[in-house]
Amino acid sequence: MRDEEKIFCFRNAMRPVRMLFALVATVALTFSFSLTACGETNPEPVARVPLETTPNPNALPAAKARKAGVSTPRESDETLSRLLRMRSRLKNLQVDTHWLDGQEITRRFTATMGRGRLVGVGRINWSLPDEQQWAVVEVFDADVAEFLHVCDVRFDGKIDARVTGKLRLEWRGMRFYQMRATMTGSGTLAMSEGQVGSTRLLDNIARFSGIDDIRTLQFQRGLVEGTIANGKVLVKKFELEGQDFWLGGTGSVVLETGELDARFQIKVKPALARRSRFPEVRAAGDALSKLAGGENRFLTVPLPVSFGGNLERPIPYLDLPSARAVQSGVRFLEGVLTTSTQGRRARVR
Repeated sequence: MRDEEKIFCFRNAMRPVRMLFALVATVALTFSFSLTACGETNPEPVARVPLETTPNPNALPAAKARKAGVSTPRESDETLSRLLRMRSRLKNLQVDTHWLDGQEITRRFTATMGRGRLVGVGRINWSLPDEQQWAVVEVFDADVAEFLHVCDVRFDGKIDARVTGKLRLEWRGMRFYQMRATMTGSGTLAMSEGQVGSTRLLDNIARFSGIDDIRTLQFQRGLVEGTIANGKVLVKKFELEGQDFWLGGTGSVVLETGELDARFQIKVKPALARRSRFPEVRAAGDALSKLAGGENRFLTVPLPVSFGGNLERPIPYLDLPSARAVQSGVRFLEGVLTTSTQGRRARVR
């Protein structure tokens, strides 16, 4: 069989798959609009269906090493390697450490990250690592990509912006696995005007809203607020705001594994909604634009999708609503169809 015939056969075989995905996306979007209209803005999903192939745990490097009988790095080795990586990524690092009552204690440290600056104050007792340690770390006008690089956070997209904020942390132990298990704290990070794109997160939000312009966002300001507890980073508020959109999200990241669980909401102005591939979104944008001052109002586009995986490889999941939410959506759609039919009959008479 020639290559052209193979490609033709592959395309024919994939056509039903593409049609099925389009059908699922359309039905999910329609139900989401109906649930939003009848008050079910956040129905509890009863099942999550992955829309991409999830990685096989047995194929991960650590699992392969265990199967082959090869020793993997101990926690102490991880701590040393990560500290060395962090030290190499910080410039002009200065650490204020003194001996107090026979104990080695760090009270202050400073460093630069590109054009940005990092300042930390606290009490880190190296002589008694199991005692309560604490630090308040402030970041001033640092490049977001550089900041993520220093923190050893791998993000699958490209982001160009500056970040300023404060982190308050408490923990016990000096090994990374001990710190992850015991750490508590909170933080707020504000981002300047910038751009983000080339990420599966935005690609899938664009796919389910039908608005391809969302694949790359130029935002005027951004905000991240969260807490750390029970081995997780809980993101309570994530916002990106631009001239014609607002993107918000909440979720969590497991410190040990990097496992992601996130949900997003997108609001757009009518001008952006009218560029959607989905007629429901375009119609809602047209309806909003006809109201007084409607062109400057925001339309919430339902997203029946959440994200798992990790920040380096986020995986979209289709959220299936509960039976009660589906029944509410069906009743709403039946009402719309009945009203529409009665209206057409009245006009005919």
